[in-house]
Amino acid sequence: MRHLLQRVSLIGAFLVALTGCPGDEAPDPAEPSEAEGSAEPTEAAEEPSAAEPSEAAPTPTPAAPITPRVVERRPDVEANRELAERLGLAPPPPLVVADLLTRADVRELTGYTGDLLETSLEGLEPSVDYNAIRISAGTGYGFALQLWQLAEIRQVTNQFRRLRETYFAAENESAPVGNEAFAATFQGLRHYAFLHRASRSIAVLTCQDALCDAAQLRSLAQRVSNRL
Repeated sequence: MRHLLQRVSLIGAFLVALTGCPGDEAPDPAEPSEAEGSAEPTEAAEEPSAAEPSEAAPTPTPAAPITPRVVERRPDVEANRELAERLGLAPPPPLVVADLLTRADVRELTGYTGDLLETSLEGLEPSVDYNAIRISAGTGYGFALQLWQLAEIRQVTNQFRRLRETYFAAENESAPVGNEAFAATFQGLRHYAFLHRASRSIAVLTCQDALCDAAQLRSLAQRVSNRL
């Protein structure tokens, strides 16, 4: 009987060895092992954010400020030009008159709304003491300004006396523009001449009698006088 029990025990141990222990089940290959499950996942490499680009953008170079061009006046050049004028090597610039009578003045003071064109006036050549401007109106004469500006008041007075003698039927103005003045009308043109002592000037305003009356011509003369 004892021998029989020993044989049964050996057979049981042999069967247990073949089937394995009940507590030691083989791991399921589909499931991660305990070691794999307990391991912490490796941190992924940091991706560049939108606020912090991975590569530093090039810093734009600020544009250089625009410096206004300054025209430098050359005293030596101006002195040479003045010397050349005194020696007669260069003609002096003519008297400036374009800013004394403008098309805007004509339209404002006479109400003329037609075409106006600035042009030259035939007769005397422009010089350092004389110049003229004509503002033609269509195909007609339009308006004109002649100006003399002399070195001495005595010359101005004598020139004004001689000028008056060249106008037909000239009449002295009792309330003149400037210091002395006369008016004349001849062959469809009105003239108003005045002497301006402060600037040593003589001015003659002319217009077609169909485009302005005596009062309007006097207003043009007053505008010129105010600018001398």
